[in-house]
Parts: sequence; C-alpha cells; structure tokens
Amino acid sequence: GAVASLDTLKRSGATLAICTNKRAYLARKLIAALGLDGYFQAIAGRDSFAVAKPHPGHLTETIALAGGVASRAIMVGDSEVDILAAKGARLPVVMVSFGYAPAPLDGSARGVWRRDLPGGRGGGPRGRGLGERPL
Repeated sequence: GAVASLDTLKRSGATLAICTNKRAYLARKLIAALGLDGYFQAIAGRDSFAVAKPHPGHLTETIALAGGVASRAIMVGDSEVDILAAKGARLPVVMVSFGYAPAPLDGSARGVWRRDLPGGRGGGPRGRGLGERPL
C-alpha cells in the first residue's frame, strides 16, 4: 500500500514532502519512528511558517522547502483543510479514503480525486485504476 507507493515515487525521482498541522518536531518524530523519514525532503508543521493549513502558504512554503516547484506539485490529503489549502494554492489534490476526515467527503469537493488503497482498505468502488474516483 502506502510504503510501496512511496518506493515507486522515490524511484521515479519525485520530490516528497509532508505538510501537516501537527507541530514539526512531533511529525518528524512520528515519521522517523515509522521508518519513513528517508522518503521526504521536507517535513513542515503548523509551527514551521507564519501560516498553517488551510492557508495555501503552508503548502507552497513546504514545497519550496523541499526544493520542489508548485507548478509541478500535487497534494495528497485526508481532510477538508487539505482540499482548501490545495485549491488555494491552485494545486490538484488527491484525497485518500482514510485519515483524519471525520466523515467521508462528499460531492462538494469538485475537481478532487479520491484514492483507495489496494486490497480494499479504502472502502470505495474501484472502477478507475486502483480506486481513483471523483468525489
């Protein structure tokens, strides 16, 4: 699932970063404990910049910190604040069907794609690819 996707992205040369509303040191500690810290060029928390999600600056600053380019970036998120930050930054967004969202996101999120994990852990129909579908 997720680790295989990170491996594939890393091998393809993608620049990966984490933009979270957790405090940065806690996010780094969690990612390191999971053994995933080698995948990310930057981990930015709500205390990393003057703004935090849903402000789009949190996302664009994280992309810059990682050495990425916003015009080539996408947001993969799990909550409404992720959608708002991505749309504010004019980035495409893919929502995963697991995470912090209190309820499944509905059709109000136009232009947003949902991605379920292979193996049925996303709960949604898998008509496109590995569970991609518009919300």
